[in-house]
Amino acid sequence: MINLQEKIEKTLIDDPYDFAAESVNGIPLFYKHFPSAPCMHIRIVFRFGAKHDPVGKEGVAHLVEHMIFKGTDIFDTEKDMENFRKNMTLGTLNAQTAIFEMVLTANCLPYNLEKTLEGLMSMVLTPKFRDEDFKTEKKIVMDEAWRRFKNEKQVAYIRKIRNARLSNLPDRLRIVSALGWPETISKIENTDVKDMYKKYMVKENISFFMAGNFDLVGKVDGVKKLLETYISKLPSGSVADFPYIPGEISLPTTQVFDTSYKDAGMSEKKQSSINISCSFPREKKENGALLSDSESLRIAHLILACKLIDDIIYEKLRMDKGWCYSAGASFGIDPEFLKLSLGAELNPEHTEEALQICKDVIDEIKKGMYGERFDQIKTLAIESPLAAERLTGDVISNVVDDFITENHLFTLKSVLHSYNNVKFEDVVSFLNEYIKPERLFTEILRPTPEDKKRFGFVSKIKNLFRK
Repeated sequence: MINLQEKIEKTLIDDPYDFAAESVNGIPLFYKHFPSAPCMHIRIVFRFGAKHDPVGKEGVAHLVEHMIFKGTDIFDTEKDMENFRKNMTLGTLNAQTAIFEMVLTANCLPYNLEKTLEGLMSMVLTPKFRDEDFKTEKKIVMDEAWRRFKNEKQVAYIRKIRNARLSNLPDRLRIVSALGWPETISKIENTDVKDMYKKYMVKENISFFMAGNFDLVGKVDGVKKLLETYISKLPSGSVADFPYIPGEISLPTTQVFDTSYKDAGMSEKKQSSINISCSFPREKKENGALLSDSESLRIAHLILACKLIDDIIYEKLRMDKGWCYSAGASFGIDPEFLKLSLGAELNPEHTEEALQICKDVIDEIKKGMYGERFDQIKTLAIESPLAAERLTGDVISNVVDDFITENHLFTLKSVLHSYNNVKFEDVVSFLNEYIKPERLFTEILRPTPEDKKRFGFVSKIKNLFRK
């Protein structure tokens, strides 16, 4: 029977995530040739986002993204751009702004690549930023914010729990998304949007990603020639700061939030929602430094620990108890911190019991239980990606995410090798080192009781997680 190492080597003949890199007039172009791909996938990535918003005006970067769709030198109006989206980009033209990046996205048939790049680069080089468009778009963004936050009570609740969980991070790294807050959006002016565009949508912060059948577009040299014209027109500006990595994450200032959906400003539910999380710091590094081997291995420990906990929690709460439709664990890999979460939505009568089970699962793994279960989960974590059939769009999106988060492009082979190097003892050590009682942050949302009285379990739960 062949071992996992041999399975990786024999299966990954052509690693889908093994992108090549070239420089076009000093600008990075990352690309992957997929002979069977019917269209070209394009991502234009800018290394700036909500992190770079002016303090008190969080949401500017997101408004920059919106405004570049309102008109350019070749698209006079948003309707002209909508026709371009339909006629050239197969309805895929889009953009997204996050904490550290803004990404323009488009797919096109190979014979439309030149026209598609022309349209995309007009958004980069010649957006109009008209005042009347800004007024309209600011209202739309405000509506988007209230669709996310619902009401002022929910805004206050979210800010409160984020401040408690990540007290030593700047507020802009605790926001829910690049949207900003309703109160900060209201203060943004068109001049703020223009200033951010001029400062950060520049050649120092841009990278190109492409995937598809390059034989149909003049190979890579043909694509480089198309890009050269536009790259020569890119202005210079400020190099956007890389993610702030504090080197430590303070302990939660409040360990347990136990409230009703109503008091949190949320829609009522019949179930209780429980979530136990632990945030811990990334390895501190200089701006632009690559991921170290030790940090890469620690992330592998986190992922496999999460998969093991997820499997056990689901079995105990869903299969054994039948208390909920789903339950489990998830991990977060942000540029500035790592996170492990576990929880469920379940019958309110079993809230405290479920919390105890979640705590017990972590403690049991810390004591060395579930070794055979880990071997099964690790094998599945390696064999499932080997067997997966991937869409080109999913591949390029994952590659872009790696580039933004880690300043590095990971091959699938390197990721699976890192999983294979993790032993059960490593996961046990990892949980004992990082998932400590004083670092746990517990959020409980309950249905509003009929008598409107608060549940009396807060002190009980605090004691539960001190053990």
